[in-house]
Amino acid sequence: MESLNMITANIEIYFDTKESIERIRNFNVQRLPRDTELCDQLNFHDPAQKLIELYKRLSAVSLRDLPDDVLMTIQNNANCNYQIFQQILNFDFEQNNPGEARIMLLNQISAAYQSTFNALQQYIPNVLYRRSTDFQALKSDTRRMLQSAEITEQEYKALLEY
Repeated sequence: MESLNMITANIEIYFDTKESIERIRNFNVQRLPRDTELCDQLNFHDPAQKLIELYKRLSAVSLRDLPDDVLMTIQNNANCNYQIFQQILNFDFEQNNPGEARIMLLNQISAAYQSTFNALQQYIPNVLYRRSTDFQALKSDTRRMLQSAEITEQEYKALLEY
């Protein structure tokens, strides 16, 4: 009975973490600049996009292999980062000293990026390795297609000469 509860807990943690990551991945960063309200000098697009891209490097498949404590760390980071995005959406440029408030939010995004990177860095190289492996596979496939095309061309010329 205890092992069944453990499995249920693992599945719940996995899906909760996956949901938190997907919410960050799918966050429409275009909502953050608020250029019409805040002008170019006060927008938040670039630092937020950098943070979102970090989450996009995580594979949903690799989440299945992570232990609960790691999933919880990732989920907590994703939820905290989402809260920062919500604070940015609620940012009021008419508040006292909006420049200082903006700097505080940008510092929060920067700190969030660093802590999220620290939490995820050991899982991201696997994705980068897989990307390079996929790139190598693409190069190999391209070489094979080119060789095949050259052989086909040579066969075609031989048929024309025959």
